[in-house]
Amino acid sequence: MCSQMGKSENSVVGVNTFGQRSCRVCGSSGVRSPGTVEYFEGFRSEVFECQECYSFMTTHDSSVHELFHQSGAISYYFQYRQLAEKTKDLFDRKQTNLLRDYLTSYSSKYRFAIEEAEKLPSDARILEVGCSRGYLTSWFISSGRQILGMDVSREAIDSASAAFGRHFVLADSPEIAGNGPYDLIFHVGMIGCVPDPVGLTKDLLNLLKPGGRLIFNAPNRQSCYLKGQLWTDSAPPPDLVTLFTPGIWKRLFASEADVRETVENCPPEQSLRILLRRLFGLRWKPPEPNRISVAATEPRSHGQQWSRHWLRFEGLVVRCARVTGLIRLTKCQPYEFGLFVDLQKKSRADVVTG
Repeated sequence: MCSQMGKSENSVVGVNTFGQRSCRVCGSSGVRSPGTVEYFEGFRSEVFECQECYSFMTTHDSSVHELFHQSGAISYYFQYRQLAEKTKDLFDRKQTNLLRDYLTSYSSKYRFAIEEAEKLPSDARILEVGCSRGYLTSWFISSGRQILGMDVSREAIDSASAAFGRHFVLADSPEIAGNGPYDLIFHVGMIGCVPDPVGLTKDLLNLLKPGGRLIFNAPNRQSCYLKGQLWTDSAPPPDLVTLFTPGIWKRLFASEADVRETVENCPPEQSLRILLRRLFGLRWKPPEPNRISVAATEPRSHGQQWSRHWLRFEGLVVRCARVTGLIRLTKCQPYEFGLFVDLQKKSRADVVTG
């Protein structure tokens, strides 16, 4: 999930010139700490909430990403290996259409990147930031696109290169700037993992041609719906370290780019379950720390555990709503990683006149 463009990490949320903690998203000094979380043994993280932009954030530690790629400590890192194996099989058999179908049906964020790239000329220059093991990049390579994939993890880059060829570099490679300027830069599920998401976004905009686009999805702070919830359990610290609120990207980058933000919502049945939990004021339960082990062979998750009685009650309400048709009236709730952002770089003249 995670990558960065050679930025120095900050060991705390952010520190201004006066030594005061500040928000890594909007720069405000109005941050408070509602508590701590510990998803992994030895990685206790203090959570901060910005009182201005309402982002959640915690300490960034760049040393963990290589370890997560080597282990099954987080379920989605385990799934990356499975994705790489499946896409390599389709790639080797030159099944480009099936490869596209598999990726677009697997995740809406992969569909977002592929569908936007298909709107560009075939000779467009493309950069994928945080390419992981190359499974998404593989479709671009197979379809003849000029793409470069980069990541901070050597484990990931070596795996991607072995599977799909020499289209991948580490984050500090001069080849990244040398291949630019780009028509399209994209990353999926990565922006919440870096120490300086705003600085990274500025750097990526600088690598674009005027009119070029930077597209990505971000974790939505508003998906933390349970009472007292300090983090999204599906992507824990120290991997994911920032949760964003809708509207922040337009606020920060409207002068440099034409910005579009779209919120992806959960399906009606899942939304109804969320609304029930909110209505009854169910509290978030802090996770039990797991141990990180490179010998892990099974994916592990940190999701909330609900009692059988509650799950039966939820199921009954959902079935009744479905039978009566009231399910269609359910207010949709935001998906955890469904904040989709599209930044189209303005020309210098547009920036000046704006």
